[in-house]
Amino acid sequence: MNEKYEYWRNFVADKKIKRELQKLSEKEIVTNFSSSLSFGTAGMRGVMALGSGCLNVLTVSKLAGAVGRYLQNKNARVAISFDTRFNSKDFSRLFAKILAEYGVEVLLFRDYSPTPVLVYAGIYYHCDISVIITASHNRKEYNGIKLYDKCGIQIDKTVQEKITDLFNKTDEVEVYNRVYNKKLGNVKFIEKDFIDIYLQKCLKNSSVEKEEKNSKNTEKIANFSENLVKNGEKNEIFDKNEQITKKEQRSLKITYTPLNSTGFRYVERLLGKNGFTFHRAQAKPDPNFSTCPYPNPEFEEAFIEAKKVAKKFDSDIIIATDPDADRLGVMVKDGEEYVKLSGNEVGYIFADYLLSGTNGKAVVTSVVTSPLIDKICKQNDAKLYKTLTGFMSMGSKAKELSKKYGRKNIVLIYEESCGYAVGNIYDKDGITASLLIVQIAEKLKKEGKTLIDYLNIIYARYGKMTALSSSIAIENSGRVVDRIRKSKLKGMRMDFEKIIDYQNDNTRLPKQNFLEFRFKDGSFIIRPSGTEPKLKIYLFHKDEKRAHELLNKLINHLKSIKI
Repeated sequence: MNEKYEYWRNFVADKKIKRELQKLSEKEIVTNFSSSLSFGTAGMRGVMALGSGCLNVLTVSKLAGAVGRYLQNKNARVAISFDTRFNSKDFSRLFAKILAEYGVEVLLFRDYSPTPVLVYAGIYYHCDISVIITASHNRKEYNGIKLYDKCGIQIDKTVQEKITDLFNKTDEVEVYNRVYNKKLGNVKFIEKDFIDIYLQKCLKNSSVEKEEKNSKNTEKIANFSENLVKNGEKNEIFDKNEQITKKEQRSLKITYTPLNSTGFRYVERLLGKNGFTFHRAQAKPDPNFSTCPYPNPEFEEAFIEAKKVAKKFDSDIIIATDPDADRLGVMVKDGEEYVKLSGNEVGYIFADYLLSGTNGKAVVTSVVTSPLIDKICKQNDAKLYKTLTGFMSMGSKAKELSKKYGRKNIVLIYEESCGYAVGNIYDKDGITASLLIVQIAEKLKKEGKTLIDYLNIIYARYGKMTALSSSIAIENSGRVVDRIRKSKLKGMRMDFEKIIDYQNDNTRLPKQNFLEFRFKDGSFIIRPSGTEPKLKIYLFHKDEKRAHELLNKLINHLKSIKI
């Protein structure tokens, strides 16, 4: 029998956990206790189950204990939030209790809040670390823990390594038993009114429509709670005293979905404060994600319910935020149908819009972002910086560049997986990005154009580049990349002009298990996912039809590789 399993079963103080451990089958014991949680590209993440490789009260205690030991005796302060998933609130309370045991001052969100709000709270309250319990866009079985530093960037490798060392030395049973049955004390709560502080930050950073700011002499009309009544539902989130002006009334018809999680009340108020109204879909929190089993706005499947609402009300645009609202997905009405914009395409729009008529500006992206962004930056005399994937890398780079250029001159940080930082922040924020995309769409509508028309203008100006991404669900994806490194994909019978190995070649970037294959008219990158058991693929080609053919060929070949 597994030694860790036996230790948990014999010494954990919680009798309920003891009973649940005893019910595990031998197969479950082997599977759940065969590994330990570790940091990926966005914190720690795992299936919610009992086991050292899963998310549960003991592994949460282990990480909380490690963070507590890391911050002990530093007069530290930590902000903690959670999403609407199963166990998220309970895990946040447990994390808070443990940190308080180590003498850390804890600021705990009373209600669920998105990741961008937690990140800003950490900055606003001068926290040493901020913690959110979330599995972002993963399926309902998952949960996770993200950690941010005092600048609002995911903790860097150096801090990760220090916490990991303490994590490996922490006895999770001892830590959990210490707080088991203790009441939540010695913490301060962040109340719902922090939403106003966050929204003020968003409005202050919104530079898209400065000419349309409120005028003191403009006549005040209907309040938000009346304007945002849809389908007979009364909006109870808005203060009845909040009002908008005639000048701010918008013509853009919007459908918004928070995919049954945290984003709704924040996007609703932010759009409302800028005069936009919208129709809602999947607005109520649902930890089962019943209408959207895979709540990832990167993929069109996540928009099924929102499209039904959009078609009913003839919406011009559909916007979606993922469960912790740090990512933004967009669909646009094109004729009688709705077309999904890729993360890269929204990035093209943001980059071109924000860079037009400027100089000396900068954009930060990752190596898996479409090469078209290179041309957009070059023709707008903007500097482009590329890092490894993930906002930990991009945010850290942007922070470094801010010292040289100033944060306001870094107009965009984005990744192809629908993550955008468009305000004076270093981490992706789907809420602020929602405002920017509808403001751009509104301006275009006044000109008789759509975001699709804008993309075609961009392609005419810079040349077209099809950017496709896909993934293959596979265990041990890192070992598959190792096999590809040896075979060099000779079985595909392609003439590769260059193969770049980000693990062994001198790329001037930290070593990472990525492989890039360049060929005439295009390239593709293969890497293991940092958050899920998947192999990630990014393919770029000048010809759209050829791009899809090559992607299918590549996927079929990768599926045939045995390890």
